[in-house]
Amino acid sequence: MRFNVIGSVKSIGRISNLTISKRLAVGFGVILALMIILTVTGIWSLSGMNNKIEQIINVNNAKIEHAYAIQNAVSTIDKSVLSIVLSNDETTTKTERQKIEAARTTYQTSMATLERLETTKKGKEIIQELKQNAEISKNANDRALETA
Repeated sequence: MRFNVIGSVKSIGRISNLTISKRLAVGFGVILALMIILTVTGIWSLSGMNNKIEQIINVNNAKIEHAYAIQNAVSTIDKSVLSIVLSNDETTTKTERQKIEAARTTYQTSMATLERLETTKKGKEIIQELKQNAEISKNANDRALETA
């Protein structure tokens, strides 16, 4: 490639031959074009952020809510089993068994929803592990209730 020095000097000369009003108009046009580019880029970026925020609100918060519901259900079951084992009162036993059944229903509902919401491989593996451990815990709790 050859650089045409004379052509470059001539084009510089053309810009300097423009009147001040034309130079100002060209400068204003360039600034306006840059502002439009920045505005479009900003809108595009905000759109991407909006999609990420919607993901956080609609999916991640729902996952957290159901995970807490599962945690609370497991805690309720554990406390109720402990109360039944330690108590000799038939009314307490009946009330705690009702709490256990309600907590198990909540657990199953929340687990099904969490399974549906989870899309990552690691998340699905964690849910499967949690389900296996829950089955073991349920069997242990049922044995403890039978002996009480």
